[in-house]
Amino acid sequence: MAAALGTGLVLLLDEQVRLLEEDGIDWKPLPPFERKWREGLAAAKRHHVLHGNLSCAQSYIADDEFRLGSWLERKRRFPERLSPEKREALSVLGIRWSTQKKDT
Repeated sequence: MAAALGTGLVLLLDEQVRLLEEDGIDWKPLPPFERKWREGLAAAKRHHVLHGNLSCAQSYIADDEFRLGSWLERKRRFPERLSPEKREALSVLGIRWSTQKKDT
């Protein structure tokens, strides 16, 4: 393996690339919507660990500057845009899909 010092550039040997690809490494960058989903889910998981829920104001901004409140609100408002796996990932964390108050 060769590295260019001070540049952050690391060159991999062909054999190393092949082994990484066999282990499932995909070198293509994620589409923006998938990257945003992963950032949001990670922020939601951190919030759940700290607070035990996904209840936060729409204006809530996480410590890492991720706008978790508005991200969650969009997921609640348009759940049909999420795959079943993504809905399940948020359901496991306890998302309330409806924020409307019911008259009782």
